[in-house]
Amino acid sequence: MSPALNHGLAAILLIGLIAFAPPAIALIVGAGYALVLGSEGLTFNVSATSKWCLQTAIVLLGFNIAIAEVAKTGSLYFAVGAAYIGIAALLGVTLAKLFFISGTDRTLITSGTAICGGTAIGSVAPLIGAKAEETACALGIVFLLNLVALITFPWLGEQIGLSQSQFGVWAALAIHDTSSVVGAAQTYGVEAAQTATVVKLSRTLWLIPLVLWIGLRSSNKGRVQVPYFVLFFIGASILGSAGEWPRLLHSALDQTSDALLIAALFLIGIQIDRNALRAMSGRVIGYATSLWLILIPTALVIAVLIEQ
Repeated sequence: MSPALNHGLAAILLIGLIAFAPPAIALIVGAGYALVLGSEGLTFNVSATSKWCLQTAIVLLGFNIAIAEVAKTGSLYFAVGAAYIGIAALLGVTLAKLFFISGTDRTLITSGTAICGGTAIGSVAPLIGAKAEETACALGIVFLLNLVALITFPWLGEQIGLSQSQFGVWAALAIHDTSSVVGAAQTYGVEAAQTATVVKLSRTLWLIPLVLWIGLRSSNKGRVQVPYFVLFFIGASILGSAGEWPRLLHSALDQTSDALLIAALFLIGIQIDRNALRAMSGRVIGYATSLWLILIPTALVIAVLIEQ
């Protein structure tokens, strides 16, 4: 298929998703597009575009979250995030021995599971000298687990009877990538999405000390990906709390944020192509899935205890 037809079909699918589909469907349709047609015909940088859409969506969401709530929730869960990351790291090391996982795969999967999915993996990979196929394997597994979380978490939350804030905290701790955290939480409710965004961003900040620590211990040099968009999110929250904004403007910002999140998930799905699936190792899949399945109830207990 020619690039023009590829771009046209992708645009038609995206418009339909923004108009009618929940976040989980956007990721599924993106993956289906890549598996059936391939992503080679898309001439723009899919990864960079999805990252821009996601980060812009989160910043726009900040306009509708009071800065007082950001400060209160963020400060509490920054400390909780440290404890959760410590638990994830300990479990990651222990399970790696049981599954006979290499140090590189262990570091990639544990970093992605503990902090922020693909962003953590992409930041850590050059610092530890990870091979391209090792990085692709870790990213592919995380993308698939994100897909599972997007579909199952809202349903599980309803079956358990979680409140909006409890679900937001649970999703922010247990789901790997920010896009899937916000997507699952939006499906559950507006308050859940706001709580999940703040908690997830406070957890994402732990990426900075992680990459600095790994960088100091490693002879490999790589560019540290600092999540600057978190600062823009805080700035948006300050502006949104500064005075009364027209209701129409609030609505427009919300709708734009939702549309950009759908676009981000669709483009992330496109990255789950046949090459990504071929790069996956069965043993690493088992390791990553086992680690995640242990951390899901751990995060749930934390969410229920704190958000009573």
